[in-house]
Parts: sequence; C-alpha cells; structure tokens
Amino acid sequence: MKRLAILIVAALFVAQSPAMAAPKVAAGATCSKVGTTQVVSGKKFTCIKSGKKTVWDKGVAAKKSQTITADAVADVEISEESVSASVKASSGLAVQATSSTPLVCTVDSALAVALKKIGKCTLTFTQPGNASFNAASPVTLSFNVTKIAQEISTGDEAEIEFLEKTQTITWEASSGLEVKLTSSTPSICTVQGDTLTLLALGTCEIQGNQAGNEEYLPAAPYSFKYEIIKAEQEIEFDRIDDVGVDAMYVDLEATSNASDENIKPVYTTSTPTVCEIEDDRVLLLAAGACTVLANHPGTAIYAAAPEVSQTFNVLPARVGSLENPAIAGVLIKSEEAEITFIEYTEKVDMVAICKESSSYEGCTFDKNFRGIPDPDAETKIVALLFEYKNIGNTTSEASLRFSVVFEEEFIEIDNYVVPRDLIGKKLLPNAKSRSYVYVSVPDYFDMEDALLYFEAFDVDSNDVYIAVG
Repeated sequence: MKRLAILIVAALFVAQSPAMAAPKVAAGATCSKVGTTQVVSGKKFTCIKSGKKTVWDKGVAAKKSQTITADAVADVEISEESVSASVKASSGLAVQATSSTPLVCTVDSALAVALKKIGKCTLTFTQPGNASFNAASPVTLSFNVTKIAQEISTGDEAEIEFLEKTQTITWEASSGLEVKLTSSTPSICTVQGDTLTLLALGTCEIQGNQAGNEEYLPAAPYSFKYEIIKAEQEIEFDRIDDVGVDAMYVDLEATSNASDENIKPVYTTSTPTVCEIEDDRVLLLAAGACTVLANHPGTAIYAAAPEVSQTFNVLPARVGSLENPAIAGVLIKSEEAEITFIEYTEKVDMVAICKESSSYEGCTFDKNFRGIPDPDAETKIVALLFEYKNIGNTTSEASLRFSVVFEEEFIEIDNYVVPRDLIGKKLLPNAKSRSYVYVSVPDYFDMEDALLYFEAFDVDSNDVYIAVG
C-alpha cells in the first residue's frame, strides 16, 4: 500500500512540473524556431541559434505601428490651379507624397497639389517611420481634374419696341467663348450672330449654346424670351392761349412721335357749347372754358397714345369786333391819322348835297343837268360825323376808308371818302378837324342797327367795327 501511495504522488508531481508549462520568453531562454519574434514588456525578442541550442536574444525596444489617413478629394476644375491634400500619419510624423501622373498634377512637400492639365491625378502618400515607429503602409489617392463649367446669360431687357427691324442683342458665356444663337420662333424673329431681326409682334424666343473647348465644358442650353411690343407714343399738344370768341377759330397743333405721318391726331371737345372741332381747328362758339382732347389711334408699330388735353378760356368778344362792336367815340388809328366816329344823322339837306355833287346815289339831274334829289331813288343819304387828326410828318388831305354793315351785308363805300368840310383842304401835322362824310345806303336801312367797318386800321392788329346807333 505504501508503494502505491508513493506512485500516486509521483504522478501528481509530474503533471504539475514546469516542463509542461508555456516556455518563458526571456534572454537566454530556449525557443523553438529561429527567427521567431515575441514582444514582451515593450521589448522585442528574436529566437536565435546559440551553439546547438535555439534561445531568445537579449531583445530590443519594440517600434510602434502607424497608419496614414487621407481625405478624399472631389473632382476639381482645372481653373482652380491647385488644391491641398488633407493627409496625416497616426504617428504625427510628416507624410511624404509623390505623383504618379506628373503631366496631370504634381505635389510638393507641403502636400500642395498643382494642377497641370485635365485628366486623372493619382498621388501616393508614405511615411517611412523612425526609431519609434515602423513605416506606414502607402496610401493612394486619386481624383479627376475636370474642364471648367460655364454658363450663358444675357443682360437684355425682356421687352423690345418694334421700331427698327434689326436690333443688336448681348449674350455672353462665362468662359468668354462665343455663344451660338438660334431662334425658336422664326415667324416672330430670326437671329444671325448678335443681330436680331424682328418680323412680327409677339414672343421671340432665342436659345443660346456653347459647345466648350479643351478647357471648358459645354454650357447648359439657355433660352430667353423677348416680348416684341408696339412702341409707346406720346402726343405733344401745343399750348392754346386764351382767345376772344371773335377770333372765330383757333388752329390746333398736336404732334406724335409715331413715324406714320399719314395718321394724324384726332381732336374732340368735351365742351361743345363753347367750341367745336372742324378738321384741325377749333371753332369758337361762346365765351367760357374750351377743352380740346387729342388722341392718336396708333400704327402697326406704335401703340395708341394716351389722351392729352388743352383747356383755354374763350373770352367775350373784343371790343371793336363784329360780335362786340365799339361805340361812338372809339379812337382808331392808321399810319397817317387818328379817326374818331362821333355820331350820325339822317337830317341832311339833300338839295344842297345833290347840287354840290350829283354823283351820290339818291341824286339825279334836272333838264339843265343840275344835281337834284331823285324822288324815285331807293337810297338815302346819311351824314357821319368824324374827327380827323393828321399824325403824319407832312401836311395831308383827310381821307377815310370804311364800309357800312347792315344785317351782315357789306355796303361798299367809295374806297376813299373825303370829309365834306375838308374837300380841297390840307391838315398840318398834329392838326385835327371835324367833318361830315355823306354816304348813300338803301332806304330800308335802319342806321341805328348798322355798323361801320374799318379795314386795315392798326387797332390791336384787328379790324374795327363801330355801332352807328
């Protein structure tokens, strides 16, 4: 029994002996395979051959591993000229870079990438390590160097007045390359180069294209719509000054910037009791405010003009006009004389008048050819008293020029009539005298309703009417 117990203990001892545990990695300790390495407590041990044994060497301090990370670079236009690569090593050591596509791009020590031409740029980044770090695995980064994008634009106004058949338009590409223009509405407009030809009113759509070149990408097609509209027109209406109703009418002067001279402004009035339109003039009917409206209907290329108006006052008839004749005592003036009508009378000595001159209507001859009143005459002689003043520089004989108006009928008097009391007499400068003028008028005339009409006397640059009665 004692022997069995000893054997059991021995068996247990063998099961727990160090020979059965993992081999210890330490300098001089045995190892199984030459070249095997183990890192223990920050030291790297290598299995070497020592005599007939294989043992761990004394070990050296172990290097740390490192990695390189590089942010992806998006495709970049050649116009950028350069980009920066965001690359770093986990060790914090400087990363080195090389370009495998030097015709497309190059890279410097600061990782600045210079772009040379369009193509694919491939860069390789390395970190060789140092005493503390092993070399990092190389990292490759690629991106495309692309053509430059471009845009087409125009600064033209959207509306074009249809005044001239051809218009110069301005289109441009951001590249500076020529833009090719085409018309999508050839019935409205056509285009050649930068010259737009207008054919009709409406919407003119132009499309621009730019195909690009070795540096620029093709531009996205760009379209622009022009509205071809009628030109605006304006009417210039000359001012109408206030005028007396005796002027009878006023000429109208209105013009438009519409080029068609055959289409003239159209006139109307909103005050028909004061004035009315007759062709290109306004007839004056009564005193009051006259408003004249001017319109232009437009043409093939001009829109209708906004209405314009003129309002002026039609004044009561001028004193001395037909509508408002002057009364006795009004001074009228010629170049040679100042003349004032004083009064009239029908109480005349017909015998004495006919005796003096049988040339008056209402006179005849007796058997001895002496002037006598004509009992069968249908006329009568009236006497008109005038004051005549010579305002000339020389002595002159008094003479008058006038007509008698009755019921708008003009009775012509001898062109020049010599006042009776001044026949054969001369008046010195600034001398004046009163004298009767005898005229024959139809015997049915009521001279109190008659007018004296003086033509060619300079009184306010108008003829003068004087009421006899």
